[in-house]
Amino acid sequence: MDSTTTFPLPLLPTIPDNLDDMDSRKSIRYINTFMKNALIRGLNNVYTLAELVEDSETILCSFLDYALVVCDMICLHIEGTQPCCDESFFTTPNSEGVALLKILGKSSNMNDGGKMYNDIKALQQKIYAWKESPSTYSPNLLRMAVIQFAQEVYWKMEKQRGRLPNKTQVESMDADVLAKAITDKALRSMIDENLQWLASHSDITYLLPFVLSHHDVRTSSYWPSVSPEGLEMVPELVMVHAECWEFAPIDPVTREVKTRK
Repeated sequence: MDSTTTFPLPLLPTIPDNLDDMDSRKSIRYINTFMKNALIRGLNNVYTLAELVEDSETILCSFLDYALVVCDMICLHIEGTQPCCDESFFTTPNSEGVALLKILGKSSNMNDGGKMYNDIKALQQKIYAWKESPSTYSPNLLRMAVIQFAQEVYWKMEKQRGRLPNKTQVESMDADVLAKAITDKALRSMIDENLQWLASHSDITYLLPFVLSHHDVRTSSYWPSVSPEGLEMVPELVMVHAECWEFAPIDPVTREVKTRK
């Protein structure tokens, strides 16, 4: 993101197809992109609501909790081992001893040197401080912090219409390159294994409501892939942190985009 780019950050290109029916060497790019768009919506939402949140300590603290969840989801995406996440999934060798980073190149690793992860942790510390002392909250400082972090994360996600010389992470996930280096079966197995890892290492009361409340089904009705049993649990999961999802851009139960007054 350059100095002329403003919020809201534009979303990355996707497709409406059922990714489960696609060759995994093609679908992995869009699995990753859909999650990135959910995170972009989260950043856009925090930026927008920063100065709109009501002057009430209770409401402010609930909004700050929401902002922390957005940060947590970004951290999970950066360091997690799920294909909609980044670092470990791309750097860990598969059963054949080959890491996707070696196949796709260094552009596939967003968290180069750990700077991005450290930046989001610094943003979280600011938010924690405001929660401890709500009277010190500054919407301008929150917006500035979001902008500072977004400049790094968005540069990695999207090449700003070709103005940057290096490939972005999304662009690095080339289906033709993957097809020459790994089978559909092998990559699909990696994705399935890491989906299981994510389910066992995440708080589902945050993860599933977040994804559902930051994905517009008008772009794809197939993502995220959730079992009927999982969808039945959504209303109950949402109630655990109901005050948090009041600030989400999309209703996680009805999947309708909210209209802000």
